[in-house]
Amino acid sequence: MAFKYSFILLALCIGYCSAQAGLIPIDAPFNADTFCKQISRDGNYPFPNDCSKFASCTGDIATFQSCSADLFYNPASDNCVFQKDVECLHRIAENVCYKAKDSGFGHFTIPRSGTLRQLTLQHKSGFVSCDASNSAAESFWGCGLGFRSVQMATVVTRQNNTLLFPFFALGTDGYYGLARTDFRSRTLTLYNFDGEIQITKGEKIRIWHGEDLVNQGEEGNNSGEHCVDVWAVLKRE
Repeated sequence: MAFKYSFILLALCIGYCSAQAGLIPIDAPFNADTFCKQISRDGNYPFPNDCSKFASCTGDIATFQSCSADLFYNPASDNCVFQKDVECLHRIAENVCYKAKDSGFGHFTIPRSGTLRQLTLQHKSGFVSCDASNSAAESFWGCGLGFRSVQMATVVTRQNNTLLFPFFALGTDGYYGLARTDFRSRTLTLYNFDGEIQITKGEKIRIWHGEDLVNQGEEGNNSGEHCVDVWAVLKRE
């Protein structure tokens, strides 16, 4: 029976699979003329926001493909599998804006109940700053000055301000470290490595500047407003 099941999946994927799979930037345009020019090597690549589709890149040439009904493309195994067997990154909110002081959090609404595994915030416009008098302090995720430039201060909470991301303890100053991300990175990806976050349809989620959230009296000279799109790996219950 297991062999038959594997054979069916293989048959569904014939012509769609290659030896190399990977991930594309979430802001890559879905245009046949430009899609593969942003990819570093040939292979199959999933569409963000539509897990049933993927693109096969050969040089700069893209061939757009779709999995059969009720199947999603899985980049880990480079084939089409049942939806329950793959977790997909979907955009769940657009243009959510938050400020750096005065309880200036932004918020978005969870579209369906499930397990929240990952949030990716994609820069759209604006900035936040830890020093309104210094343009060098302008940042997408916290502060651009000195050692703060490699620390993050963008924090995600529930409506009662219970911390969701980062999953580890937030510093008393509202900052935290995050590998391979700095104050001008175009995206901020936050994972939960310490368990599973159960989330409910209709729940309001907040995005804060960390100094504003902890309110330790250091936010007075902060400034700016930063707007993001919100992407999530949200597995259905």
